[in-house]
Amino acid sequence: MPSQSDIRRNLRKRRDALSENDCQDAAFDLYQNVSQHPVYKRSKRIGFYYAKGNELNVSALLHLAWLQGKTTYLPVVTPRYLNKLWFLPYAPGNELKPNRYHIPEPQHAPQQRQFKPAQLDLLLMPLVGFDHNGNRIGMGAGYYDRTLAAMRTRKHWQKPFLMGIAYDLQEVDTIEQNNWDIPLHAVATNTKIITTRD
Repeated sequence: MPSQSDIRRNLRKRRDALSENDCQDAAFDLYQNVSQHPVYKRSKRIGFYYAKGNELNVSALLHLAWLQGKTTYLPVVTPRYLNKLWFLPYAPGNELKPNRYHIPEPQHAPQQRQFKPAQLDLLLMPLVGFDHNGNRIGMGAGYYDRTLAAMRTRKHWQKPFLMGIAYDLQEVDTIEQNNWDIPLHAVATNTKIITTRD
């Protein structure tokens, strides 16, 4: 069975081979799918991400959410919090600054309030690969795993709803789950939304 690193490498090659038009079409279809989803509609606080390279772009969905009066957030990498992601409010047009991975993120002052995932209703997560059980392969740095680790100890986990975002071509039959992995509630692609658990 291929290792996760082999699967990650092959899936990234597939994604990187997409044309600009392919990416734009997929982002539009994703926008249509997610904006009609019941969880999106009832969510007031939504965590997004800034798409890097050929990651499926959610900026149009972020703009829609903001226009609808929802509070929209982007992740920030903060070394003082043990390399976990925290979230800052972000509105379209606000200034962004590249972090150490060259991913734009909201600028934040040392004493500015940062939000934990549990304070969000819905969290859209980029991924490299996924299966029908809600298992995901990320970029390999483990930020989302560390950020969501506390969720495993909660008896009644109500939020955030975790929705992975991917192209159809990133789906694989089975991903071996590690004991630190947090399964997704759903995966949204350019053609469908797969609900993986309640």
